[in-house]
Amino acid sequence: AVDKQTGKVGWELKRESAVGNSFSTPFLVQRKNQKAMLIFTSWSHGFTAVDPETGEVLWERKSLLHHRVVASPIYANGMIVACRKGEAVVLEVDESLYPVADTASYSLPPNLSPYVPTPIAVGELLFMFLDNGSVACLVLATGEVLWKKRPAGPIYGSPICVNGNLYCMTKAGKVIVLRAQSSYELLGIHTLGDESFSTPVMSNSGMVFRTFTRLMMLSS
Repeated sequence: AVDKQTGKVGWELKRESAVGNSFSTPFLVQRKNQKAMLIFTSWSHGFTAVDPETGEVLWERKSLLHHRVVASPIYANGMIVACRKGEAVVLEVDESLYPVADTASYSLPPNLSPYVPTPIAVGELLFMFLDNGSVACLVLATGEVLWKKRPAGPIYGSPICVNGNLYCMTKAGKVIVLRAQSSYELLGIHTLGDESFSTPVMSNSGMVFRTFTRLMMLSS
């Protein structure tokens, strides 16, 4: 970690390395009156939570991820969801964000587990946008599958949720819009006319889409 004003290194955490190893982009989570945690995943260390101020490792679950990771983990409703190649692993944590067990709460097979796209949770539901273009909706607490459909082609970006709707871009540059609910409802597929590996972003002015050659905004 570096000081954002000066660039001076504040702390550095040594990690095990291996051929083909990878680390996910971390996320920061803080519950009321609890210490913030920086949580990320890797093949070598599994789940890792560190103190963002000091770099101290607060906890790890090294045995739970046995392949390359690309997608970022997410936290929602007491669950941390992480994906590695061929499997998604869900770890239950307590109110202090520490795991309640050494083992996973449940795991998901390859046909329900994205490799590149990051999952998204909305309320009690978990949505998996798979690399091949399929989308699955599950009960976050249990992993029960409510529906799985394939509205469009392969996906490299990740979904976002705005006003109860899910937006995700395909590799071919098509924007999938789904209702974030327990029953499948496709609201539309919109073609941007150019390939994309990106994730949509919301701003105060509207939604921004980046393709290989263009940056576009859908006004709010």
